[in-house]
Amino acid sequence: MANQTGYEFSKEMLESGMAAMQKLYDSNASYYTECFTLGQVAQEKFLDTKTLSEMVEVQREYAKGLWNATKTVYKTNSDMAKDSYSESSAFMKKMFEDIPKKGNASTTKATASEVEVV
Repeated sequence: MANQTGYEFSKEMLESGMAAMQKLYDSNASYYTECFTLGQVAQEKFLDTKTLSEMVEVQREYAKGLWNATKTVYKTNSDMAKDSYSESSAFMKKMFEDIPKKGNASTTKATASEVEVV
């Protein structure tokens, strides 16, 4: 029974971690795509500039776009990290609450036939 509980706990933690990593990957992939697109647009606009002030304006727009994209992904990643931490904390709390107390637990060892091989 304890082995099954440990297995379920490990499985839940692993699945939670994998889901969090996938969300982070998706968020960051989107961010890098946005940054790349901003760079391409800025480069195309630079080709059409005639004056120094136009070049400065293109650079300002590019920098502003990068700043906004970076702020957004930072907040998103921070929120995902907080959510993942909360979820992991809840798993840990549940696991330790489910462990039988030392005085109440049976101290017999499992036999080879009682152990589930995964």
